[in-house]
Formats: sequence, structure tokens, C-alpha cells
Amino acid sequence: MSVPSLNPQPSKPQRRSNTVWVVLAGLLVLGLLSWLALALLWKNADKLPSVIGSIASPIVAIVSAYLGLRIGNEQGLAGTTAANESRERAEKNVTAILADLPPEQAAKYTQMIGAPTAPPDAAPRAVPVAPPQSGASDQQ
Repeated sequence: MSVPSLNPQPSKPQRRSNTVWVVLAGLLVLGLLSWLALALLWKNADKLPSVIGSIASPIVAIVSAYLGLRIGNEQGLAGTTAANESRERAEKNVTAILADLPPEQAAKYTQMIGAPTAPPDAAPRAVPVAPPQSGASDQQ
């Protein structure tokens, strides 16, 4: 019998990376258009660099923009996930701390942080603590 972990690692979604294919497609289109420019302008070699530059610039810009958006989106998603996990841990910690307080003190702190309070007829969430036995505070 296995014991569940207290801090399970979130599973990352398995995504197929298309980055290599996008780069290869861009290089293929760039190569084909450059070859076409060479075939059409083989007699006017002085115009060839400007034509190839004007062909390459938009293709490089489109591929770079795609990769930049993809990486930025993945990092933004990871940051959002980490922030949500941190917020949930903080909420659980605050709830655990407030549950250990007497109801009067817990109500004061829940009002300070703006958390919803329990209705007055609800049972208290804190467990009553037995009074300390005589001599228990002297041993500390």
C-alpha cells in the first residue's frame, strides 16, 4: 500500500512541439523563393541581394513572431499556474491558523482580511482546548 505524497508534483500537459517544423518550413519557403529569384534574375546579379533581402525579411519576421508568442505564452501560463498554487497554499495556511484560534479572535482576523464570516448560528470551527494543568507552564 502506497502513501500519497503531501506535496504532489503537478503533471505537465504533454504537448507536441511544432517549433522545429515551423523553422524548417520557413527555411524551405525561404530557399524556394531565393532559388526562384536566382532563376529569374540570373542576368541582373546587382538586383539579387535586394530581392533576396526583401523576400527573407518577412519570412524571418513571421517565424520569429510565432516562436516569440509561443514561448511567451508558455512562460505566462507557467507563471499563472505557480501564482495560483501559491495563493491556494496561502489560503490553506490561513484557514488552518484561524481554525486554531478561539472563535472571537478568529472573527476579528477574518474581518481584518475581508474573508467571509460564518453565520452566528453556525457551530464554531475551532476545537476547544483543555485548560493547562498545574505546573505545566513552570516546566517551560
